Amino acid sequence: MRRSFRHSGSLFLLLSVAVLFEGFDTKLASLVLPLLEDEFNVGPEALFSTLSAVNSGMVLGVLLIPLADRWGRRPVFLVSFAGYSLFTLLTAFVTSVTAFALAQFLAKMFLVSQLAIAYVILSEEASPERRGRLNGLMGAFASVGAALPAWFLAPLESTGFGWRGLFLLGAIPLILLPLYFVGLKETRVFEASKGAQRDSLLSRARGLLGPGLRRRFFAATLMWFLVNFWSSVAMFSFVYYVFNERGWNALDLQWVPLATVPFAFVGYGLAGLVMDFMGRKPALASFLLLGLV
Repeated sequence: MRRSFRHSGSLFLLLSVAVLFEGFDTKLASLVLPLLEDEFNVGPEALFSTLSAVNSGMVLGVLLIPLADRWGRRPVFLVSFAGYSLFTLLTAFVTSVTAFALAQFLAKMFLVSQLAIAYVILSEEASPERRGRLNGLMGAFASVGAALPAWFLAPLESTGFGWRGLFLLGAIPLILLPLYFVGLKETRVFEASKGAQRDSLLSRARGLLGPGLRRRFFAATLMWFLVNFWSSVAMFSFVYYVFNERGWNALDLQWVPLATVPFAFVGYGLAGLVMDFMGRKPALASFLLLGLV
C-alpha cells in the first residue's frame, strides 16, 4: 500500500533541507582555505595537505552506510545528521589547523553517510516512474547549499564572525534534529525486510564482487571516482586561487552563486527528467559528454 502524497511531500522536504545543509557544509573547508592561511600562519602545502586529510574522511562513510541495512535507514540517517552538525559546530571553535582538520575529517564522514542514506530513503519511498526527477531535484537543493557559503562570507566578516560564522550557520541542523526525529519514518522497504536474514559486510562485499554484479560495480565505482576527481580539481582550489592570485575578496565571491546556482539547479533537475524519460545509462552518458565538452 502506497503512503499518501502528503507523506511523500513532507519526506521530500525533510530530505531536501538535509542535503541543502550537506551541500553547505561540504564546501566550507575549501572555501575558508585562504583565511586559515592568515589565521594559523600556514603555507599552501600544509593547507592542501589539510584539505586532503579532511576529504579523506568521506571514505570512512563506508563504516556507517552499511549499518542502514542492519539497523534501518532512519536511525543511521539521524546519527549522521546529528554527527556532521556537531562536528561542524566544533569547527567554529578550533584554535589550530590540526584541530580544524580533525573536526572536519569527522564531519565529512557523517556528511557523506547522511547524503547516501538520504538518496536511499528517497529512492525506496518514491515510485519508479518519478524516482529520477525526485533524486535530481533533491540534488539541486544540495547544489544551492554548496553555493550559499560564498554569499554569506562577506556579511559575516563585516559583523566580526568571519569564517567561524559559516560553521555556526552550518550547525543549524542541530536545532532541526527534533523535527527529523519526529517526522522521519522508516522506509517501507526496510520494514518489509525486518524478518529477513542480515548478511554480514563481508558477505555483501562478496556479492558485489560476484559474477552477477562485479562488472557493473567496478564500472560505477570507476565512474564515481572520475567524476569526483574532476569536480574536486575544478572546485576545491577555486577560492584559494582567486583570493591569492586574482586579488579577490569576500565581496567579489558573492557574485559566484549568482552565476553557478541557476545552472546547477537546472542541470540537476534536467538530469532527473532525462533519467526518467531516457533511462539512467543514457542520462549518465549524455551528461558526462556535455560536461567534458
